[in-house]
Amino acid sequence: MKVEKPLFWDIETSNMYKAVTCVYQDDNLVHEEVTDFGFRTIEFNATDGFFLNGKKYKLKVYAIIMIWVHWAPDLIKDLPNVS
Repeated sequence: MKVEKPLFWDIETSNMYKAVTCVYQDDNLVHEEVTDFGFRTIEFNATDGFFLNGKKYKLKVYAIIMIWVHWAPDLIKDLPNVS
């Protein structure tokens, strides 16, 4: 399957596609599966940061985690230690 000039999905636009997979046995349809999917490009580097479809986005997750660690230690004490 080839998609000519696919529309990319991002945080503002959900350009999604559907793939339909069919399984036939003796010309009879025995199973059908519909899968939603989208196209995008992702880039992350230490110098320039995070890019989605060539557009730079600022990630704010680190600040949120630090606020939780400082203000809600009882809520996160049971989380697994991930290194």
